[in-house]
Parts: sequence; C-alpha cells; structure tokens
Amino acid sequence: MQKDYSCKEIQFKLKGVGCLEMTNDVSPGKQMPKSVIKFITILAITMSLYQLYISLFSGLGLMQQRAVHLGFGLVLTFLIYPTKKGWNGTLKETLIKLVFIGASVISTIYIVKQFERLIVSFGFPTVLDIFFGTIIIIASLEASRRIAGWGLPILTLAAISYVFLGPYLPGLFEHSGVAFSRFISSMYLTTEGLYGSIIGVSATFVFMFILFGAFLNQSGAGEFYIKFALAFVGKLKGGPAYVGVLGSALMGMISGSGVANAATTGVFTIPLMKRVGFKPYFAGGVEAIASTGGQIMPPVMGAAAFLMVDFLGVPYVSIMKAALIPAFLFFITIFFMIYFETKKLVLEPVQDEDIPRMGPLLKENFHHFLPPIVLVLLLTVFKFTALYSAVITIGFIVAVSWLRKGQRMTPKKILVALEEGARGALAIVALCALAGIVVGIINLTGVGLELSSMLINLAGGSLLLLLILTMFSSIVLGMGLPTTACYIILAILVAPALIDFGIQPIAAHLFVLYFGVLALITPPIGGCFYITAGIANANPLKTGMVSVKLGLAGFIVPYMFVRNDALLMMGSPVEVLMALFTALIGTFGLAAGAQKYLIYETNLVSRILLIGSSLLLIDSSLITDIFGVGLFSAVLIYQLINRKRRVIDHQDVKAVF
Repeated sequence: MQKDYSCKEIQFKLKGVGCLEMTNDVSPGKQMPKSVIKFITILAITMSLYQLYISLFSGLGLMQQRAVHLGFGLVLTFLIYPTKKGWNGTLKETLIKLVFIGASVISTIYIVKQFERLIVSFGFPTVLDIFFGTIIIIASLEASRRIAGWGLPILTLAAISYVFLGPYLPGLFEHSGVAFSRFISSMYLTTEGLYGSIIGVSATFVFMFILFGAFLNQSGAGEFYIKFALAFVGKLKGGPAYVGVLGSALMGMISGSGVANAATTGVFTIPLMKRVGFKPYFAGGVEAIASTGGQIMPPVMGAAAFLMVDFLGVPYVSIMKAALIPAFLFFITIFFMIYFETKKLVLEPVQDEDIPRMGPLLKENFHHFLPPIVLVLLLTVFKFTALYSAVITIGFIVAVSWLRKGQRMTPKKILVALEEGARGALAIVALCALAGIVVGIINLTGVGLELSSMLINLAGGSLLLLLILTMFSSIVLGMGLPTTACYIILAILVAPALIDFGIQPIAAHLFVLYFGVLALITPPIGGCFYITAGIANANPLKTGMVSVKLGLAGFIVPYMFVRNDALLMMGSPVEVLMALFTALIGTFGLAAGAQKYLIYETNLVSRILLIGSSLLLIDSSLITDIFGVGLFSAVLIYQLINRKRRVIDHQDVKAVF
C-alpha cells in the first residue's frame, strides 16, 4: 500500500531543491541546538544581503565575488545538511562539519586575499595554491552529494579521472594528459573552472531570481496564485485539474523547480482532484507534468534560462520571447488532455464553498500580479539587465505589499524572505560549482569538440536522427542530474552539434533544455511523479506513465520549433501566426488521439489519423501542413456527421427497451 505523505514529509524529501518552505530541522537525528539554528539564520540573511550589495555596488573583483558566493553556499550547506541520515548532533558529525566548514572558509579567504598575486603568477601555482585548490574541490563534491545525491559528484569524478587517463584511452577520447598542478591551477586559480561563468551566473541572475521568488512567497503571492486558479477555472467540469495546471504554471514564476512546484501545489490540488472523481494516478500525473512545465514557463524559467543567457550571449528577454509559444503549446495541450478526460468521466463539480469568489479575491490581492508585470516591463520596455530588474522588482514587492494592511511585508517577513532565498539557492550553488569543473575539464581536454563530431557522424547527415540521439541523451542525463546541471552538460557537449548542423542557437539550447526538464516525469527514475504519487497515494510508475501521456506535447513541440523558427517568434507576424495556428491543430489532434476522444470516443483508425496529423504538422512545409490539417479535419467532420447517427441509434435502442 502506498504511503500518503504529509506536507512536512514531502518538504523533508525535497531538501535542497529550492522548496519554498524550508525548515531548520532538515533530517532525522538529534535536535539541532538553538544557537546553531540562529547562526544559520544570520548567515543565510547575510548571504542574501551580500548578494544584493554586489548586485548594486561592485566592490570586489569578478573572481572574488564568485569565491565569496561559493564560500557562503558551502558553509551553509555543511551547517544544514548532515553527512549521513541520523548523524545530526553526534560528535562524529560535528567534527566532519567543522573540517569541511574550515576548508571552505580558508580556501575562500585565500582566493580573496591572494587575488592580485594569482593574476600576476598565473600558470605557476605554489604548493599552497595546489593545497587550497584541492580541498575546495573536495568540499564542493561533498556539498553537492549532501544536497542532490551522488549523480553529479560521480560525473565530476569521472571527468577528473578522464583528465589524467587521457593518454591511455582509445580513439576519439585520447588526449595527451594534464599534470595535477596544471589541473588544479585551471580549476581553482582561473575563471575557467570552479570560479567560471557557471558559478558566475549562480552568483548573479540565479540567486537574485530565487530571492525574488522567496519575497513573492512571503508576500502571500503563492497562496493567491492557487486561489486565483481555483476561482478562475474551479467551476469547470474537472476544474481541480485545470487548477493544478494553471496554479503550477503561475508557481513556476516563483520556484523554477519542478519538484518544489509539485510539493507546494500538489498538497492542495491533488486531494481536490481526487475528491471530484479523478483517479489518484491521474491526479498525480496532472500535477507532475504541470509542475515540471513550470521550469519552461516565462517570464521566470528557473536557473537554466539564466545560464542560457550566459552561453548564448543574448539578453534574457530574447530567451523569454523564444520560449513563450512553446510553453503555451505545452500547457494548452495538457488542458486539451484534461478536457478529453473529463468528457469520458462523470465527475462531481467542486463545491461552491470551496471556490473563492473572484471579485473579492482580486480586490484584496490584485497587487500580487504587479511584481511579475513590473519585471517583464523592466526587461522588455526599459531594457534593464535581468539582474537589475530582479533587484528593483524585489524592492517593488516590499513596497506594493503595503497596499494591503494584512499582507504587509514587515521587517520580520523581509528577514524570513532573505533567509529563504539563501536556503533555496544552496542546491544551485553546489551544483554550479561542480558543473563549472566539468565545463573546465571539457575545455581543458578538448573533448567537447570530439563528442559533437561523433554525434554528427552517428547521425549520418540526418537531422531527425541527430535530434533523436540528442533527445535520448538529454533524458538519460536528466534522470540522474538536476535540471540545471543537466542543461549545463548538454549545452557544452550536445548543443554545439545541433548548431553545427544549422539549427538556430536558441532553438538548439531550448531543445536540450526541454528534454532535460522532461526527464523529471519520465519513468522509471523521474523524480517529480514520485512526489505526486506519494501525495496522491497512487502507484508511482502508473502515475509516471500518465504524466508522460499528458506531456506528449513536450516531446513533440521541440521538434516543431527546431524545424520552424516562427514558433520561436523569429519571422514576420504572419509567419508566427500561421505557425501557431498549425501547431495548435497539431497539439489538439495529439491530445485527442492520446485520450481516445474527440467528439466522442475514437476507434483505432481515428486515433492513428489524429496522431499522424500531429506528426505531419511538425514539419513547417506547406505540403505536410496541408496533409496534417486535412487528416485532422477528416476525422473531425466524420465524427460530427456520425454523431447524429449515434444519437438516432441511441434513441432507437431506448425506444425498443
């Protein structure tokens, strides 16, 4: 029998993934001393204040800023997360914590103090340079393991091994080898490894938008978004499922984490879906796929989008603009899937007393819509950088909260938001540190170019085969790594192959991001559906299969925007509208075929034709569009005509009996 997890248990399982309700006692074991809890709180608030300061006033060099950011993250990680479950409060745990905290602090201070000398003596590391570089790499590996498990640390250790085993490897993977001193020098003393652009993005855009989400959460916006979704679509047949989708899309603006999204919205929407008649596994599947989609939902798309800015060297607004139509198609298809499911079921409506009244709700809470709007205006109209836009919007959240007496952000709430922001960023800090090492190794050994060439050779000149190989590599890697780390690796190793094939750089990066995200709902390992299955008291694998079916558009849309740039808003308004029109028909046909329902339940032939029409509409050519629209129209017209016969036949049967 499946265990029905409580909200607190779900939050415990989510430690380190940016959950919006973190607790100080994060693991079983002895209670953490109050003095330590207070110190963690003060340190987390200090980290957030430091980040706000360097965002507005640049007081340190680039490498120093990143070193301090990583130092804060490592120390907080070792204070909060135990070495092993149940070790909290033990003497062994205390000693281990002190060792790793000490290593993190002295390595950080060393970089800050020796920064000018390191610039002058680049390439000639001293014994102390090598020593401090080695211990900070070990500390980063351990911090990542504590927060996110063994996936990325194992990958990083494999990459480090490759540095020294290169001369003994065959074929494409052979290289001349790297001395240990040169390896440490590259990883620790330059901006090409540990303190490279990856941790730089974490120290700027990513942290500030996590802090933005924490302030939104403390202002009451998260709760309002769920209530708004319920008031907006709660009265529809199957309304709670729509609430789950809409609420998760709105919450995606806050968390940027699929698993955190599932935990925060799922504990409310899943019981409500079950109450009106949805099967537990279907309710869990809806929440899993909707929460996963929050990471690709503009205007705030999680950490990966800000890393994409760094990789591509384009403004964030360009990423947001390109991602808008694909995200719309992703979520509208889930709505179509739910619509067809509700047509097949006889469901009880949500009780009126459970649905907030829209008028009073907006009257009291309309100001919660203003911060995202201000953020978009700052990015698009005023052309501010993403970093400054986030800082200004955080200040705006505090100011606008004072419009409502009961929702004002008092100094206490501001301090809680500062603490939540730092806590929520810890996983990203540790993962970006290791990802920076992997990226540095790829550049150091030149293996990235070799892998891109290998993928192109395996594809044999076929774009479709290259895309399929990329899709599978993205999903497999995403099953074992958090989305951010997965995207970084794919952006370095795989995206260049797509770009070399002639695909637009933004399209290539969005392609690998989509499938890295979808790994969260892909059985057997996807983490998101395990969380929602626990909340729904459903079979996890069955829940995962439903989430995959509901998210089929996520597996199709990337192929569509790779073949048709207009879906990324690259082209004339007429081209964009035509691409959107045919894509909507394709996703509608896909949903109808997957759910075996259009006007009424479809037979096998109709399902094949509907799914075939959606596949034909992947290509942007006029011929395939005509055939795709034609197939869909043929099934639709046939069912419209045949529906009258079915009604007549049904009436005749009733008359006989």
